[in-house]
Order: sequence, then C-alpha cells, then structure tokens
Amino acid sequence: MDVRLSAVDVAGKDAGVPWQDEWLTLRQPPIANSADIADVRAVPDGNGLTVLQIRYRPEAHRRIHDGTAALVGQRIAISVDGRVVTVATVQGPFSESMGLSGLPGKDEARELARHITGK
Repeated sequence: MDVRLSAVDVAGKDAGVPWQDEWLTLRQPPIANSADIADVRAVPDGNGLTVLQIRYRPEAHRRIHDGTAALVGQRIAISVDGRVVTVATVQGPFSESMGLSGLPGKDEARELARHITGK
C-alpha cells in the first residue's frame, strides 16, 4: 500500500498523473507517506457526508506541520497506489490528522479506509 500526501507542482515540468480533467505533477519527496499513518477511519462529518480521517504518527507531526504550513493557499494531492484520490487547497497547517472530504460517498470512504489499513 502506498499512500502519499504531495504538493502539486504548478510548473508541472515532469510527467504527471491524471486527476479529473487535468494532469498533475506531484512534488517529490511527498510531505507524508504510508509509514507516517497511524490510523485511517471513515467518519460522519455532521452534514450527512462521510470524511476519511487520517491520523499521523507523532514522529511525523512536525514535518507534516512544516510541510503544509509552507503550502497554505496551494494545492496538495492525496494518492493511493499511484492514483490521485483527491486534490485540495491547503487552508492552514496540520500535523496530527487530516480529514479527506469530497469522496463520492460513505461506501467509497469505508472501502478506501479498508484498502489503506488492510482491515
């Protein structure tokens, strides 16, 4: 399982990956990867939608905070096994966890959580 949190390179000089109707170039190295994940759960968001909650390991908090703080206002992508799952604009730094919204539905969120965790 390969999960990555990557900045989207606006210059896009390298070969990209598809996302909806565009090609994205993801910066290397990623801000976070599978080894940084402590837990993944599909949880209700209070608006009738389901959010994928990703909690990171304590040793990754500072790096993820610093990486996302430098990207406020810019786009990041979450990819699973090389496939971009979602793209979002960073609203503020995060470190301990992040919520992934905009997934097609609760069944898809649960399946993605199972795929990532293997449970």
